[in-house]
Amino acid sequence: MDQSGPRHFRRPNGRPAACDPCRARKVACDHTRPICKRCLRGRQGGSKCVYSESALPSSSVSTSPAQQAASARPKPSFKVAPPGIRRPPRRRAPVRRGYLGFTSFSSVLEETVQSLSMVNGSTPDYTQHTAGPRVAEGEVRFSDLPLPLQEMAMYVLSCLPGQSNAHMAFNKTPRKIQDHFYLGVDRVSESVTEIFATLAKHDERATLEAVAEFLCANTALPLPDVHTSAVDHIEQFTGQNLRWESLGLLWAHLERVGDLINAMRTRRVVWLDDRPDHEASQTCLTYCVELSKYFSAGNDLLLDISRRQGTLISIFDGDANLSCAYVTGATASMLSYLGLHVLKNPDGYRPSSCSENKRRLFAQVFSGDKLSVAFTGRPPLISRRYCSTSLLLDLPDEVLSLDQETICRAAASLDSKGWNTDGAVYSATVIRARYICAVVRDELLEMALVPDQDIPRDQILAVREKQIAVFADFPPALHFYPSNLADSSVATPVLHSQLMIKLEHLQNLFFADRLLRMSPSSHDMGDIVLTSFDLLSVALLFWTHKDRFAATSQHFEWLVIAYAVPAGGILCQELLQPSFNGTHPNDPRVSRSSIVQKLSLLVGFLDWVHPSAANGDMCVDCKVIIERVLNEHLNAAERVESDGPGWLAKEMEWEGFQTQLDFNLELLDTFDWLRTEGS
Repeated sequence: MDQSGPRHFRRPNGRPAACDPCRARKVACDHTRPICKRCLRGRQGGSKCVYSESALPSSSVSTSPAQQAASARPKPSFKVAPPGIRRPPRRRAPVRRGYLGFTSFSSVLEETVQSLSMVNGSTPDYTQHTAGPRVAEGEVRFSDLPLPLQEMAMYVLSCLPGQSNAHMAFNKTPRKIQDHFYLGVDRVSESVTEIFATLAKHDERATLEAVAEFLCANTALPLPDVHTSAVDHIEQFTGQNLRWESLGLLWAHLERVGDLINAMRTRRVVWLDDRPDHEASQTCLTYCVELSKYFSAGNDLLLDISRRQGTLISIFDGDANLSCAYVTGATASMLSYLGLHVLKNPDGYRPSSCSENKRRLFAQVFSGDKLSVAFTGRPPLISRRYCSTSLLLDLPDEVLSLDQETICRAAASLDSKGWNTDGAVYSATVIRARYICAVVRDELLEMALVPDQDIPRDQILAVREKQIAVFADFPPALHFYPSNLADSSVATPVLHSQLMIKLEHLQNLFFADRLLRMSPSSHDMGDIVLTSFDLLSVALLFWTHKDRFAATSQHFEWLVIAYAVPAGGILCQELLQPSFNGTHPNDPRVSRSSIVQKLSLLVGFLDWVHPSAANGDMCVDCKVIIERVLNEHLNAAERVESDGPGWLAKEMEWEGFQTQLDFNLELLDTFDWLRTEGS
């Protein structure tokens, strides 16, 4: 380059470019050409005073637009990949449109492609153009990220083991469980330790920024989720492929958010010094999801941690909270975007770790949606009418961590309905059962939530009988028996799963009985009192045996509101307006005395929930109402014979007791028994 001319090249900030010696010594340069005065005084001579291209603005160098933009940015914190770690290229989310169904623009295009193949004898790949990256490849620079994302990243990383704000520690005890999920968590834990050691800088801030850049660059790469090998599946988000989704998995595992079986097992990640900080874990999990969404177009792992995030928010914020509705809505949208609701088993289906994981995710999101609808009474986000995904196979998690041939052999040993023949209860066993109940519940919710429809009584009875049939068809190991509580050979995770499946079965019957009771042709309480008595009795077992279920005690506030309170409301109605005298004609277990005993235990359960809990205010409201009913009933029981049935309701109304009480819940209008006729 000719430097003898009078022209002064300027830097991006508008000032003239300094010569190389002055710039290296970080001293002022007078920009004299061909030799500046400082170099003359220092006897540098013309050979040393050079204005190199690195000091010139990008416009003065013949480069491509992408190179010009890159040269104006600060250099990354490290230029080459550290030993053993691949530096992935910068790749923002690709143009991925997700699953597109029959009404989409692409359906007609696909028909056109088929017509072209008939004419030309081959099928052109018209998707190749849209599958590429949106921007040119480069490197993710932490300093280029929006400031909110930078703060999210720094907070999450600072909470990891060994950092200044650490909240968790890795459990170093030997692993006895070899299932797919635990292998993934262990490998993520090892990867975090390796990455921090490899990218360590002179201070913590620089180290965290280097790790954040590494994670962001990895997260920008696609996660295909099509591997047949469990090792390959885990490898795509661990080691040198560690992503933000991977860190989200750690926080979810720390909070025991997963499925019923794994929630009761020993955690591979524990709280530091046994000091739980649920607010920090919820924040970190939320930040991991947001960072992943910024770089990724969606994948199975992101869907999984989004599902777990919704569960965690429901535990600590409450299911009726708007934040919970946001997350569950985003999870349902991501499910359909990825097309996991239309995964049919093709002819000659060979199950793999990835394919079964997709079906498991669908079943869990679908079931969770029905639980949310039952709690809030809001319309469902996913309907069975639009889903065709095949039911997951009842395979052990340990098998899913092996090669595909082993998985196929295990699948061949299942019975004709897909259940295992070992008599064991696996995570897949419980997820299958809950999904089957959720499909029946979807029918009931459709009847209950569609306004102004006259549902034939026979239609309701048919769905009720369907629920009884599917529950009876479950494997014996899934059925709860009272003797299991005292049987130490029944593992606590299995017992917990049995109780939850029993509750969901009874809740379906409860909704069916409620619909039957509300039908115009109904003139009695039918079986709803018996169903409510059983539902309340099973729900109370979690509290009366809370020591055994201590690992999942954080779910108790939700359990008491979702299952115990609606059943207790019906039993309160029975005390207010008796439908039988003494003992129930169809079940000698149910009497006025036993109802009072169960409601008294329910008051204790509600009182045990701290008012500051997620659903604490709801529990307080419910307790006050049930206590009032019990007090009025027990304090004047001798008036039953003299004043006749129904005296209690009249007395309460005469004393100014509110006749339109509400527990501040939706619950499919469970508590309309507290409202005046026609309100």
